[in-house]
Amino acid sequence: MTEKKYIFIGLGLIGFLVFLGYSYYYSHKPLQESISTHNPIADSQITKTQEPISHADMATIQPLTKSVSSEVLKTTAPKQDYQPTETEKLFYRPVIESFKPKSIIKRKIEKTIELEGGAGRWKLDSIEKIYRAFPPRERYPAQVSEFLESLRKQYAELPSDNLLRDIEGQERWMKPYEDSVFSSRRYYHDMIINLSELVRQCPTSSFWQHYQETFNLITQMQKEDEDFYDKYHIVDSTTLVHDNDVFYRGAYNTLPIDEKINAYIHCLRYSYFYALNGKYTIEFGNNMLGGKMIGGVEPVLFGAKLLEIGVPAVPAILNILEDRRPIIAVDEDKIPSKFYRYQDAAVEILQRMFSKAEKPFPVELPAGEYFSEYMEKQTPEAKQKIINDIKSWVEESMSNPIKPEEPPK
Repeated sequence: MTEKKYIFIGLGLIGFLVFLGYSYYYSHKPLQESISTHNPIADSQITKTQEPISHADMATIQPLTKSVSSEVLKTTAPKQDYQPTETEKLFYRPVIESFKPKSIIKRKIEKTIELEGGAGRWKLDSIEKIYRAFPPRERYPAQVSEFLESLRKQYAELPSDNLLRDIEGQERWMKPYEDSVFSSRRYYHDMIINLSELVRQCPTSSFWQHYQETFNLITQMQKEDEDFYDKYHIVDSTTLVHDNDVFYRGAYNTLPIDEKINAYIHCLRYSYFYALNGKYTIEFGNNMLGGKMIGGVEPVLFGAKLLEIGVPAVPAILNILEDRRPIIAVDEDKIPSKFYRYQDAAVEILQRMFSKAEKPFPVELPAGEYFSEYMEKQTPEAKQKIINDIKSWVEESMSNPIKPEEPPK
């Protein structure tokens, strides 16, 4: 009887251990499955042998509006104490890598130091890196495209080595454009895929609303880019001798002023930035060197173009004071990262446009903080008051016109 007793006890222990192992495995299974079925790091390593992503492909990823019950939200830890899960880190990191400011150009700043008593003067050269996140596309080479199509038709009817060489030459002209279209679509695609996984897999996260909002905004911005490049192309001063500007696709026709303003606001997402005291600031073109420019002329960037237009651009700039579309990650090492947004660009442009206004700008931001961060902390009533105060300040500044700060030429 004693032997049977020990056998039963042993079998019971074995069964208990099996149960613990089974429970542990299935409690970790969702994360294992998410890693094996979708690895955002691996997915981003797409070679250019694949077919470019079409706008139709992107349309299949619909914004998620999964509701979270109030009971679930009540049990979520406060934001300041919440630690992101491994799943959040897995899917959020690739998003921030896309938004992370990438160095694209350098500028040289000469500083002159005068010694006391005028004993001598020294010149110091320093290099500052210029950054941006969103990649604009190459301009559309309409004539090359049309000529290439005609060559292909000729070759189909009567093949020849000379025609083949001409086709290959024209394809080389088209390649930068096609590559930039691919890169732009891949850029949005990777972010949308990873953000959709964050929304789907992390419904109880304290940052869920942030993930959902970012997903919705990036999906909107991807559609905006497709529509924009269906109609326009950008001449980028870092690649050509021309000034930065927007033209109708395949042409160099000047846009009407209202259309030009809207196009420049769209192009704020391609803004350059420089780091100043640990804070990213939109680059307006002053002191900026680099790119292929005639006689060292500084490029006039899109923020500066709005500044140059002046008062006619003011209503459109005021309209983006609450626009949370992101432009660049400003503290890319944190989860969730903070973004520099369209509304931050609006504030910088208005402050420059009315830099000599009689009254100071009505919002005094805490040190190191962006306007978008400041607004995020306000109640709806306080936000509305801030926007109204800025509009009143602008209206008052326009009623006492002072020549705005000149953008670089």
